[in-house]
Amino acid sequence: MLYAIVAVLAIIVDQLVKYWVAGNIALNTGAKELIPGIVSLVNLHNDGAAFGFMGGGGARIYFIVACGVFTVLIILGIATGFISTRIGRWSAVFVAAGGLGNCIDRVISGYVQDMFKLDFMNFAIFNVADIFITVGCFVFILDLLFGGRREQDYVYDDEDDEFYEDDEEEEVRRPLL
Repeated sequence: MLYAIVAVLAIIVDQLVKYWVAGNIALNTGAKELIPGIVSLVNLHNDGAAFGFMGGGGARIYFIVACGVFTVLIILGIATGFISTRIGRWSAVFVAAGGLGNCIDRVISGYVQDMFKLDFMNFAIFNVADIFITVGCFVFILDLLFGGRREQDYVYDDEDDEFYEDDEEEEVRRPLL
């Protein structure tokens, strides 16, 4: 349940920032410095994928379907324990929340509202949901490579949202740190 609450809060933050930018910065021309010399807020509509890839609006339905399928897979992965580490579950939640934030834009408007422009380098303009997706994916990959305990060695307790060592002989449950 906590995962769902955090995901909804992340989506709300994403949508509020997009709403504010749409109402306060002129489309494709306006800008407001957020951190002088580092980040500015702009108002840009992106009908493609990341970095404008596949732009032109023809792939809108594919992005929406892919987001729905991916979100269901994440929910199933967490619910079944397939994503078995705490870091893995949280990073997957943020990836799903970011994907759903952008999916909401695509369903309602047909494009994704982007707003963060890096002033110190030439980089794609992005939004809060993109940050959730990128950081969540990066952390998830790091967890896969360097973290992760195997599910068969530990038991997950939904009530405590904790993993415990599986010691059947002594029937002692010690929380993992």
